[in-house]
Amino acid sequence: MKENRKSKDEYKATAFYLPEGLYQLTEVARLRLGLNRSKFIQFCIMRTLQDLSLLSEKVHEVEGAKTDG
Repeated sequence: MKENRKSKDEYKATAFYLPEGLYQLTEVARLRLGLNRSKFIQFCIMRTLQDLSLLSEKVHEVEGAKTDG
């Protein structure tokens, strides 16, 4: 087992359905980037949050919640 692997508690499994055309598009894109499906979806979510300027706001909210107790 890899020592740097995160525990299952640090990840949440999810499932969703994609139309065939969108699925094929994502497969081509993720293969070009050299990512597995999970990493590609994580990348897309993070990039979208950055593009919408929501990432830094949410990070600060989560950090504040953790320090508030």
